[in-house]
Amino acid sequence: MKRLSFVIVVALVGTSLGIDDPIIKDGSCATVQAVEEFNATAFSGRWYMMQHYPMYIIQNRNCVQTTFILDQETKGYAGEGTSVDREFNVFEDLTTLDLVDPPANENDTVSADFIMKTIIADVDQSKKTPYKIISIDYENYACIYACQDDTDEVGNPVKIEFPMIYWRDAQGSSDSLFKCENYFAANVPELDRARFMTVAHDDCEYEF
Repeated sequence: MKRLSFVIVVALVGTSLGIDDPIIKDGSCATVQAVEEFNATAFSGRWYMMQHYPMYIIQNRNCVQTTFILDQETKGYAGEGTSVDREFNVFEDLTTLDLVDPPANENDTVSADFIMKTIIADVDQSKKTPYKIISIDYENYACIYACQDDTDEVGNPVKIEFPMIYWRDAQGSSDSLFKCENYFAANVPELDRARFMTVAHDDCEYEF
């Protein structure tokens, strides 16, 4: 059975600030550098999520994959993906990625600095989340840092932070995982390695 994701997601968590929530943490998002001279065409296609911080929309899901479809004019993407919960329900996970600084002409280089929006049924508007591709080789791995700054009920800074590791091949080499782990450790040392959750890709039947 395929379902469109209805669960509360990062886009909507502003309403829950001030509640003891394991996904909302004190502090501000890290300052990270997006990949410069990003190859938008090479990034297109299917990616498999291998690890991520806890997040609302795909919590405890397996077989998580997304195909990013490039808009040739804006260099943004429509993301069409699926994931499977513990009861083997299949969910459609739909997103958009829009460049923060889109190219003025087709020959301009771009930085992999995006705004992500999750598309959810019966929700008119979702909050936009900064999404940066911070390391990538296009053929094997992509390291993502997404984070949304906000404030709690008394004005203190809080963040909803969800770094992610993608592979091109769901059964790829662990070297790709180490590439992102080492990059995060060197460039975003404040990340807690213990918070990463592993996505299983056993016996998956991928949609899209």
